[in-house]
Amino acid sequence: MKRAYRYAACVTVAAALFGAAGVAVDTYSASSPVVLAASKSRRARKIRKVNKSISHDLNLAHGWADGTLDEDGNPTDSDWAWSKYVDKIKYDRYDGDNRLTVYVTSAMSGLNGADRARVMKSAMRMSYSSIAKQYTLDQYEDIKLGIMTYVKSGGEIVGSSKGLNRYKFKWYFN
Repeated sequence: MKRAYRYAACVTVAAALFGAAGVAVDTYSASSPVVLAASKSRRARKIRKVNKSISHDLNLAHGWADGTLDEDGNPTDSDWAWSKYVDKIKYDRYDGDNRLTVYVTSAMSGLNGADRARVMKSAMRMSYSSIAKQYTLDQYEDIKLGIMTYVKSGGEIVGSSKGLNRYKFKWYFN
C-alpha cells in the first residue's frame, strides 16, 4: 500500500509542476493502482455484506421451516419447507453479472423436478432482498430472467440454471 501512496504523491507533484507550466495532466486515472485497489476492496466489502445477509435470512428460514414459532408466538406455516434442502447460499459478481451458488443437502436428489424447481426458485428469490441492499437489480435481466445459479451438493455441481430462463435448471443427479 506504501507504493500506492508514493504513486499518488508523485502524480500529485507532477501535476502541480506540469500544471503550472500549462501542461494538462490526468492525475487520477481509472486504471491507477490506488483506484483499482480501492475498487476491489469496496467490491469485496459489498459481497461480504450480501453473503452475511443471505446467511442470516437462510437461518431464519430454517427456523421457520422447523416449525418453531415466529416472534409473535404464532406457529409458522410450511412456506419455508424449501429451506430444509438448502445448506447455504453464496453470492458473487463476475464481469458485472450476479451469480449465486446454492449448496443443497443430499436429500435434494430425492425430490421430483417440480419440487427441485420450487426449492431453487425460493432460494433465489430469498437472496434477492439481500443483494438489492448493496446492488441495483435489473428488473428484466436479474428479476424476470433470474440470476445465474449453480447448485452444489457434497462439493460437486449437481445443477445449473439455464441461460435464457434462469428459473429452469439442468440437473446432473444420477
